[in-house]
Amino acid sequence: MAVFNDAGKNTSSERLGQIGEALIAKELKQVDKCGFCGKILRNVYLPKEDGSTSEIDLIYITTRGIIVIESKNYSGYIYGKESDTYWTATLIGGGNVKKNRFYNPVAQNRSHIKYLREYLQDGKIPMFSIIVFSERCVLKDVSITSHNLGICNLSCLHEYIEQIWEQASVKSLGDQIDRIYHTLLPLTKAGKSEKQKHIDAVREKYINNEICPLCGGTLVERSGPYGSFWGCSNYPGCKYKKPSSCKKS
Repeated sequence: MAVFNDAGKNTSSERLGQIGEALIAKELKQVDKCGFCGKILRNVYLPKEDGSTSEIDLIYITTRGIIVIESKNYSGYIYGKESDTYWTATLIGGGNVKKNRFYNPVAQNRSHIKYLREYLQDGKIPMFSIIVFSERCVLKDVSITSHNLGICNLSCLHEYIEQIWEQASVKSLGDQIDRIYHTLLPLTKAGKSEKQKHIDAVREKYINNEICPLCGGTLVERSGPYGSFWGCSNYPGCKYKKPSSCKKS
């Protein structure tokens, strides 16, 4: 899921997010042909203790563990550290600089793995986190320190999975692949109401943190003929706005 295609009504962004996930799934199928012997799941909605859901973009269940993939379909230069709360995508063109913030994808995927372990009720299965960015961006200044974690452009996904394969324990999970797959498969069949509930929760989280849910710009308070409202710092490129009363203080 692209960061903002689940947080607003930006149709083009939503379509880009779907394309990004489809490209990753296609690449995983090519990886599978190289002898990795896995099963792929997309858009897995895991239940959380508060009744909400955590959506995993792609899960690749292999004989050496579960690879949890977060898709980020951005353009521009990407900046971020593993310890940062937010990362930044910076677009430069026509003499203009546009900066879009988004939640730290490393922390985001760490949360996904937490809820995945809880759902499977198995703390022994090796799990690996990979953040995959589109080919339209450059990982300009990105730093990580954790084990079992990779960040790459789509073209390097195969290489990262090979590294995981070489470093992971050779103990086979072959007899568990089908069981795990069929346990998680029902979570890919979320209905419209459940998906909308997830969208609304993500949208509210962004707004409450003064982030535009459509593009990742900063929400700033402005005044208009009908009163004050929260608008996007990337206006006029982004025309998102909400009455001031819609944002928590």
